[in-house]
Amino acid sequence: MRRLRSLVINAPQIFRTMWREVSPFKLKTTSSLRCTSSIQGDSICNGTHSSKKALLSDPQLFEAQFDELVTELSERDLSDPALADALSRLRQVLVYNSPGGKRNRGLSVIGSLRELLPPTELTEETVRRALVVGWCIELLQAFFLVADDMMDGSVTRRGQPCWYKKNGIGLEAINDSFLLEATIYRLLRRHCREQPYYVHLLELFTETTFQTELGQALDLMTAPPWSD
Repeated sequence: MRRLRSLVINAPQIFRTMWREVSPFKLKTTSSLRCTSSIQGDSICNGTHSSKKALLSDPQLFEAQFDELVTELSERDLSDPALADALSRLRQVLVYNSPGGKRNRGLSVIGSLRELLPPTELTEETVRRALVVGWCIELLQAFFLVADDMMDGSVTRRGQPCWYKKNGIGLEAINDSFLLEATIYRLLRRHCREQPYYVHLLELFTETTFQTELGQALDLMTAPPWSD
């Protein structure tokens, strides 16, 4: 688990380096966002052209984007009635396991973007994509933690029972962790496929996953939870 945490927490730094090198990230659009700064120094951007909507801080934009992504994945993505129960389960898995924590990993993406681009070049779509990628990092973390809790025999996570410990879940949580991972690549394909950094994102997520799983293997071999 220690190796898992260190590998995932370093992922945002890799994203920052990657985006600095991939200059086409500066999209050629004419739309712009209304941005300002709060007293606390938080960058604020409402993510819309409507002056009727209050300006939102980055954490608020991030939370709102999650609700949109859950709806997108569980309601608008697939329409086959035969998948209704599975999509309902997906919604439960997302809502239970993805929120919580400090959000440092996901918020670092929009924070890095603001460091790399001046406010005049921050477009609505650019900000939205950064929020989506940020949530993909949070989903990767959720995928790791659901699986890790089962392997470690953990009881609680973020102040609530581990997902596999909930009534009626058990070993079904194995497939639920796969669902969390799958949503990452579904979102990246839908929101970033046409961007020049798309392949870089795929490689970064798959490489981080591989390294994390190697670290988890070492943890299980050196300190198996069932040895006590």
